[in-house]
Amino acid sequence: MAADNKANTGLCAPPPPSPVYILHGSGSPVTVLEFSDHADGSLLSGCQNGQVHLWDLSTRRSHHSFDAHDGQPVLFVTSAASDMLMTHGRDGYFKMWKCTGSSYILHGKLEADGDGFCTARVLTQENTSPLVAIPSKNSTIQLFDLNSQSPVRTLTPQSGCDELGLCMCMCVIPNQTGFGTCLVAGYESGKMILWDVCSGKALHECCVHDDAVMCLSFSSAKMNKGLSGSVDERLVVWRISNEGKIEIIRKIECINPGFNDISLRSDDRIVATAGWDKQVRLFSMKSMRPLAILAYHRESVRCVRFSKDCLLAAGSNDHLISLWDVYRRA
Repeated sequence: MAADNKANTGLCAPPPPSPVYILHGSGSPVTVLEFSDHADGSLLSGCQNGQVHLWDLSTRRSHHSFDAHDGQPVLFVTSAASDMLMTHGRDGYFKMWKCTGSSYILHGKLEADGDGFCTARVLTQENTSPLVAIPSKNSTIQLFDLNSQSPVRTLTPQSGCDELGLCMCMCVIPNQTGFGTCLVAGYESGKMILWDVCSGKALHECCVHDDAVMCLSFSSAKMNKGLSGSVDERLVVWRISNEGKIEIIRKIECINPGFNDISLRSDDRIVATAGWDKQVRLFSMKSMRPLAILAYHRESVRCVRFSKDCLLAAGSNDHLISLWDVYRRA
């Protein structure tokens, strides 16, 4: 009867959201996305074929592109300044690029002895040079001083490589009360390790997933909540305790298995996931209530990223980048 009344009054469920526009021209699966902090209306993308694209969102075109990693997949790209980019590729190199007006030239590079799929992370520190964390062999992570481009230390877990497997993903933890700069790393085994990068010590090791940890994201220190995904249907919500331990809060069961990426909006309110099932899922970060499923892509969604004004970009194996204007004033 309730359904009949709903039909009779003309009420119906709202249509599924559609992307506001699609960026074409990548020419290869899109592996990473990042909105530029230093150029208005600019989106950076990295591709499976080593290309980095700079997209002008006002014209919806790539206004510059170059081969950053000799045809190897791009794992990380970010704008370090208005005329500087940083990239990390499957070839094991972390590179710095300087804009010369019409092109980008190599300004410096760091080499790690690993060639996995885990992306590098840049860790800012108060009153000192930023550090770059680059995954290495035997479950280790190498730390480099970004300004001097010299090695600082290696994060070596007590568990052996046979137990942990490769480092699959990392996320930076904002400074917590009583802690310095920290990094959480997820491994093939499903374990996660909380690292104090200043001392190089592992603060805590915890088995969070039954299989490889594929993606990680963390909120602001105020919310103190992280989210991780694996190859199965489960998302895990966790936090960092006052004792410096990874504590599981809850587990969320989704319909389809496999998560490639997680992006948390800058206001900590909404989180997006990139799925093997070609879909982007949106959740309330506070309650983990499902908000929407964004279905457009024809192949697996590899990466998602929010802009500062809450525009959402998703990149896929179908070579396309979709942009979504959903819940921007939620």
